[in-house]
Amino acid sequence: MGMRGTIFEVGQQIGGYVINRAIARGGMAHIYRAVEPLTNRDVALKVVSLSSKFAHDPNPDTAEHFRQRFAAEARIIASLEHLHIVPLFHYDILCDDTPAQRACAAYFAMRLMRGGSLAALIKRGGFTFSRVFTLFDQIADGLTYAHQRGVIHCDLKPSNILLDEDGNAYLADFGLATLLKPYADPHTLDLNGNGFISGTPSYLAPEQISGRVVDECTDIYGLGLILYEMLTGHPAFPPGGDLAAMLYKQLVQPAMPPSVINPAIPRSLDTVILRALEKEPALRYPSVANMRQALHTAIATITSEIARPPQLYSLASAVNLSAQTQFIHAEAVEVHVPAQQVMEIAPVPAPTITPTQAERLRVPNTADRAPYTPEYTISITHIISLALGLIALFLAANVFRLFIYENSLESALNDNPVTDTLNTRIYPMPDIQDGVLGHAHSTVPLPSEIDRARQVLGADGFIAYITCASDTPSARANVAQMTRLADMQNLQLRVFPGNRDLNTQITHIENARLYGARAIILCVLDHTLLQDSIASAVNAGIPIVTFSSRHIAGTVNVRINNYAVGHALGMEAGAYVNDTRHGEARVLLLGFPNSEIASSRLRGMQDGITRAAPNVQIIATLDGGSDLDAQTAVSRALERGTHFDLILTYSDANALGAVRALSNAGIHPNEVSIFTLGGNPTTQVYINTGYYIRAAIDTNRASMIQSAFDATLKLLGSGSLPAIIDIRAGATYRSTRGYESRAR
Repeated sequence: MGMRGTIFEVGQQIGGYVINRAIARGGMAHIYRAVEPLTNRDVALKVVSLSSKFAHDPNPDTAEHFRQRFAAEARIIASLEHLHIVPLFHYDILCDDTPAQRACAAYFAMRLMRGGSLAALIKRGGFTFSRVFTLFDQIADGLTYAHQRGVIHCDLKPSNILLDEDGNAYLADFGLATLLKPYADPHTLDLNGNGFISGTPSYLAPEQISGRVVDECTDIYGLGLILYEMLTGHPAFPPGGDLAAMLYKQLVQPAMPPSVINPAIPRSLDTVILRALEKEPALRYPSVANMRQALHTAIATITSEIARPPQLYSLASAVNLSAQTQFIHAEAVEVHVPAQQVMEIAPVPAPTITPTQAERLRVPNTADRAPYTPEYTISITHIISLALGLIALFLAANVFRLFIYENSLESALNDNPVTDTLNTRIYPMPDIQDGVLGHAHSTVPLPSEIDRARQVLGADGFIAYITCASDTPSARANVAQMTRLADMQNLQLRVFPGNRDLNTQITHIENARLYGARAIILCVLDHTLLQDSIASAVNAGIPIVTFSSRHIAGTVNVRINNYAVGHALGMEAGAYVNDTRHGEARVLLLGFPNSEIASSRLRGMQDGITRAAPNVQIIATLDGGSDLDAQTAVSRALERGTHFDLILTYSDANALGAVRALSNAGIHPNEVSIFTLGGNPTTQVYINTGYYIRAAIDTNRASMIQSAFDATLKLLGSGSLPAIIDIRAGATYRSTRGYESRAR
């Protein structure tokens, strides 16, 4: 049998099957459509190339042991007969007959699935919740059956869920990656030659990465990833960066709550998914059945929420503000979708979903998908009616907002306690100690203050979190942490993404008040432009906690001394220049001009490095608002022929963007050194390996988020706390490599 790895020609025979045509090429294999002549049955033939280590193994006992284990484990997989598991008909290992160029491959003959994969279905978009839950139940059925027979899948991902002509889901590739260990080629993940990791990096459970025992909980993690991707259209841990960065993301970075990506997802579903994605297996659901039960309970919650009578804030309902944590945009887009089928999922009885209700439950398409095309035409009458309705809604919203502002302002002018105009309850104002400096422990709320905060928020009130940005790892981590803190207290939190736009932040403050925010946590881009909106909210009795380099009257400011931490990083970089470059270097600064925080850090960096190494040259300050902005800025500088030796950045996102630009340009990691603020796990990996980044100072992000949330509860609970909360910088991470002298 002549063969070239896993590439076969039409008409060529493999075992008892004849190749018809190639179907696809996956990470480990080529997949063909083939026919079994004896039965005239069409099959899918997956052919996986084995490494030369197997074909030329000097120890025949090792290769024979692998053959025996392969046959034994494949036999177990082939014995799985279930409605939602792809049947495995045959399997074997074949080698060609040319000893000089001996090549071997394993093949698997399976049922030919004609409906494509779940991965392709997710890419097309347009799911309804009903469809998601049906697919989940089918996958869970097959997985439960396998677990009852002691078989763990170990590689659950959307591309391993195949569909038949009717759209039913089937589990494929049970244990394939583990089955072929250690002879799979060429996509085996081998870290430093010490350990084998089976699977796809974006879908690996933490215990697979760290080499711990895998069990049913490993598949629970995979099931959570699949449910996450079906509901949001995006992987919980998107691929990107090098292998080390991806693995560290899986090991330590919590997943963003799905409702942050897709506001249609209620908090009850967030809770189910995030428990399945816990890093420690013991904290996940103990079985597929338990996870399925929890999901059905959440489904019942969704349908019961639909049945509730309209609330006072019909405008809020119109932009889908029913979940505890929301991601609110400055502009709302109304999407009409065709009616769906009634959702009926056992064992938890759920109320019947009518077609109108199913429209509300539709999972919106992500931005990169093709727009939905309705299956009906829209008449001019519909357009006119919609326009008139929107005008009426706009006028009503502004009248209602004016009513709230006038009542709140009148209360403030009369020096009266603030009256909650929605619930007609009176709450005393908190005591903000102007000019007093406190620390993280000053923000910890008393139990009585937490109870009062719950009363102030009531059933409909919420805490608004207005961010500076939403497209960087640190911004996503901030949202995830803030969401978890609110979830732990069973409080409503709504996220308004700043997107680094000053005008959007002003709009968000107004919208937060309009929708019923009882408190605001605000990352300040420019205090000058925001101070009027902030003052108006404070006068209306809404407590505000800010992340800002400057204190704004009437608010509590949680801050790290950004200038000081930048100065410390500059001094660190200056010491490096003195030690390795005789005190001379050309330096790029990466910052973000629209951010007071970034600007303060950059001033400190520049003063610090020029103080420690007076002969350095600051050749440019580039705009690096996000990792992509930083990558673009550094790439353009390189294209212009700009020569530099050091980069100082105000955040991890900037640093990682710069790393990509340098790597793409073919610049060796020892030629340019990066110093950054942040020190997230990926940055620490690069520091420890000497990969461009030499040092980082931890800005204690997690402590700032915790203190801001605690301060908000204390303010809502009429507590007393300092106007400024000072957060100390964390550890300094230094590389043990790359400090060798490279003076030129």
